[in-house]
This record gives sequence, C-alpha cells and structure tokens, in this order.
Amino acid sequence: MKRFKFLHVVAATLASVGMLASQSVAWAAGPQNLSTRGASQQVLDVALGNGGRLQGQLVDVGGVPQANAEVTVRLGDTVVAVTKTDERGYFSVAGLRGGVYEINTQGTSSLYRLWAANTAPPSAQAGALLVEAGDVVRGNLFGYLGTGNGLGLAALIGGGILIGGLVEHRYVGS
Repeated sequence: MKRFKFLHVVAATLASVGMLASQSVAWAAGPQNLSTRGASQQVLDVALGNGGRLQGQLVDVGGVPQANAEVTVRLGDTVVAVTKTDERGYFSVAGLRGGVYEINTQGTSSLYRLWAANTAPPSAQAGALLVEAGDVVRGNLFGYLGTGNGLGLAALIGGGILIGGLVEHRYVGS
C-alpha cells in the first residue's frame, strides 16, 4: 500500500514537470507568424466590378466600421495594392484581374478568389467583408495564472497534486 502511494506521488510530480516542460518549450519557440500564406483556409468568391475594381469593408467583431486602416492586397508573395479605408470602413482597389488574392489588415487576413466582371459564379459576393479580430481572450483564472504561457496555472495545479499526495502519504501511509 505504501508503495502504491509513493508511486502516486511520483506520477503526480512527473505530470507536473511534464506540464511545465511542455509550456516552456512552447514559450521558447517565440511568437508564431499568423500570416495565412501556406495555411489552408476557406477561399471566398468575390466579383470584381468594371475596370477590375475590388470593393470591400473592414469592420471589427462587433460590426463597427474601421476607419483609416491600411489594407494590403497580395497576389502570391507580391503586394499588388495598398490602400486605406474611409470613415465608414470601405476600401476600393482598381486594376485587378481574376485570381486568388490575400487581403490583409493589421488584425485579419483572408483569401479571396476574385472574378473578372461578368464571369463570377452566382454564389460570388459583390464585395469583400473583412472582420478584424479583437483581442483573443483565452481562459483566465485569477488574472496572471491563466495568461501568458500558462506556467502559473500549471504550477498551481501540479503543486496542489504534489502537496496533496505528500500529505496523504505522510498521514495515511505511515
């Protein structure tokens, strides 16, 4: 019975160390590039207007237009246009041809298949709607414990398991 309790404490300790080590390795990797290039994501169909004009609007997650935001249009790795949104979040870029383009702002990046005038399928939209992501909020326990790389929360859980196992071993197993 004592051997089982000792193994329980060792297992809890190893689990705690494993949680801490995996977080440390992820933290050491640094911030990840959130660009969509190379990632698989849904491609949305948009019909270009006359003269190869792409029209779109940039809003936040609440639907509020984002004024004076920079919008970058890429074809592959080549930047083909950079523009700014107006006071209502609208932007427009002329001279584009059909193809798959990446449209970026500071807070979002999406892929669009642009169709030349009068060639778009019926499902194609008349313009691009970009929704700029707000702050990503992950589970947060008591402020700092759930933020950052999760070390605080992992240490709290692991410490609780370890102390509980030691106390049980000392008072019950001796």
